[in-house]
Amino acid sequence: MDFQKACDAIFTDFEVSIVGETEESLHLEAGRAILSLDKLDLEYYYQRRSKIVNDPETSIFYNGYFEQFVEPKLAKGSHYPFGTYINERLENSSGNIRVDLSQISNFFILFLIDNNLYNHISGRYPDSFLLSGFMSGDTIPFNRLSNIAYSIKVTAEDSYVNFSDKNYLHKIAKSALFNISYSSGKAIVPLEFWDKKDQFFYESHGRYPEFPVRNYNEKLISYHNLALSSASPIFSYLALYNIIEYFFISSSEKVLYSLVSDKISSPTFSIEKPKELKKLVDTVRKQDQRSNEQKMLEMVLGEYFELNEIKDWIKDYEEKKGIHYSESNNIFDKQFKVELKSDKFANSIARRIYHIRNIIVHNKEDLKETRLIPFGGQEEIISKELPLMYFISESIIIKTGSTILT
Repeated sequence: MDFQKACDAIFTDFEVSIVGETEESLHLEAGRAILSLDKLDLEYYYQRRSKIVNDPETSIFYNGYFEQFVEPKLAKGSHYPFGTYINERLENSSGNIRVDLSQISNFFILFLIDNNLYNHISGRYPDSFLLSGFMSGDTIPFNRLSNIAYSIKVTAEDSYVNFSDKNYLHKIAKSALFNISYSSGKAIVPLEFWDKKDQFFYESHGRYPEFPVRNYNEKLISYHNLALSSASPIFSYLALYNIIEYFFISSSEKVLYSLVSDKISSPTFSIEKPKELKKLVDTVRKQDQRSNEQKMLEMVLGEYFELNEIKDWIKDYEEKKGIHYSESNNIFDKQFKVELKSDKFANSIARRIYHIRNIIVHNKEDLKETRLIPFGGQEEIISKELPLMYFISESIIIKTGSTILT
């Protein structure tokens, strides 16, 4: 095989030249480093490069082989995907299919370089996939180019019944990851997108903290901390919803008290008049029937926010970040738009928030509506909704605090 020709075809973005070789490996000069690449790896990839399927974008497939990037889901702020070296192999009883969880293969690295995709790894994991950063003259194994990126690999023999079925091998990869997570107690999930669609970055208020003038509800602070510390926007959203939900009963009861008070304060009201008592009972019954969770959410917004308070926040947010809330958005197969100039303003926000909450919470087998699949890219939808949820929940925490005595 003409190894130099193969290198010229694959390493189009780099000046790579063969500066030496052994019986088993090539020494490639790349930047300041000398890369040691197994000849069989290069030959194997070069022969199959035109047959590789790249779907999802973080995976590769050809007949009998599937490989996909994986990540452990650790606490927010963890820098590297894996802190210790992992090498797991699972094999079926027939010996015709096996699964490996280990560092990304040279085959996949060659594919990424060949297709100008290597920047995805360096963008997601800083300093993990760079041809620079090594001392001049160092000879390093080729897979050290990405020594902190891991993948799940499914290898099937020709005799395996689903040898050429990409989707089936993909399912086996996910099932094997479940068994590994089940055994280790650590979540390791397939990466579906290069972009960090499953993450939300909280934008601080950019001020030095001041001495509090109010004591805040400790329970609500705990939920706020859960939202901030969670690595998943799904859990952040639910924690912030719990802050609003905390006041559902008290807000709806205040509305009911006001209605009852208006009735019994009327000059025409008398406990001696059965007709007036019936009207009072009907008022209580109707209010109770109308007070579903979405309605109670709307009542909380009405109690703790002036009409223009949330509107002004949305306008200010969209001036800085671009239009989002005030335009029509497809959120899990339903259209939502915050009606800034309508008497349905509070209702449009409550509907939006409650719909997302239901999508997160419900997952019945025969569910007719769209369901949320974690780590499938849908987290990006929720991340876009979190700024409004933070504003509402943080405002409620502050407004419901009690004044600190001086």
